[in-house]
Amino acid sequence: FTFKSFLLLFLSGLYSITITVGSDPSDDYTTIQEGIDAASNGDIVLVGDGTYTENLIIESEITLTSTGGHQTTIIDGSNPVNNMGSTITIRPESNSPTIPQNIEISGFEIKGGIGNSMNWSTPSGMVTGKFGGGIMAFNTSPKINNNNIKSNGSASTSNGGGIIAVDSAEDWSFNDREWIHNEELPPATDDLDFS
Repeated sequence: FTFKSFLLLFLSGLYSITITVGSDPSDDYTTIQEGIDAASNGDIVLVGDGTYTENLIIESEITLTSTGGHQTTIIDGSNPVNNMGSTITIRPESNSPTIPQNIEISGFEIKGGIGNSMNWSTPSGMVTGKFGGGIMAFNTSPKINNNNIKSNGSASTSNGGGIIAVDSAEDWSFNDREWIHNEELPPATDDLDFS
């Protein structure tokens, strides 16, 4: 562990960095999820042109944007893993007591999602279904702009084929065994920003 490593680690906590994703050898990562996982609060994940067949989970305060815009940068969620079928899921970290703020998604075609498998507690009983084909904003208020959200949802999607915002975390749960809802997490109160 050198002084240079210490300094770099210290400064990365103070300033945002840009993480690049794409097929160019100079890019930091080849998948968007790898870039998201490497990002810290305040960082930018900059995605190069192309089609990325992924179902993304964002749990930190990042900006996810593309170099070429929604005409040339596609996130295709048509190959989900387990119960996470939304093309993009935005939610607090597992067991987190805080709501992530300042999340922005800009410049993508978002397609192919069928929704996350979730349980919803209603006065009539438990409802299990797929919600939020393109984007699910779960107890967060992201800024979503300059995107083309299309061709999401299917006959099995219960609600929110393109996008769904769920702000009452106490009534919902993911069918994702690795994610734990913190009962102390307050519901999101800010509106979604589609400017």
